[in-house]
Amino acid sequence: MTKKKLKDLDTLTLMWGRVLILASIILTLILVYLLLKNIGFMYSGNSATGVIVDFEQVTVYKSSRNGRSSSTKYKSIIEFKDKNNLLVRFHSAPHSRHKYGKGDEVTVYYNPNNSYEVKINSLEGIWSNLFILGFFAFMTRKVGRETLYE
Repeated sequence: MTKKKLKDLDTLTLMWGRVLILASIILTLILVYLLLKNIGFMYSGNSATGVIVDFEQVTVYKSSRNGRSSSTKYKSIIEFKDKNNLLVRFHSAPHSRHKYGKGDEVTVYYNPNNSYEVKINSLEGIWSNLFILGFFAFMTRKVGRETLYE
């Protein structure tokens, strides 16, 4: 390669590394915001013991290059009594397998001003999105640093 092409390639690599570092900073800021929001929800909200009363089967459709496919997922139907002793019934996010059985008890956190704003105290219910976002922030930073310092 000529010196000009190598210089252009070095400039492009340096720019790409800076973009990745900037992206990792933005992802980290979003991660911190969501982490504080979840912790705030847990500490400012009320907790209660909910009971799995049933499951609802849902069909999820996906489109891909090979066409459209579907899969069966399940939503847990959970009931709990809020601080005013009112019975609240809500659905969990869809999942591919039954994590709980009927009659199982789970801890839920809910907004005292809106009992239907509920999160299940579990890895999936509160923390899984943060782990995924944290992984992407870490990997983006790692690749960006390697690009800058090679």
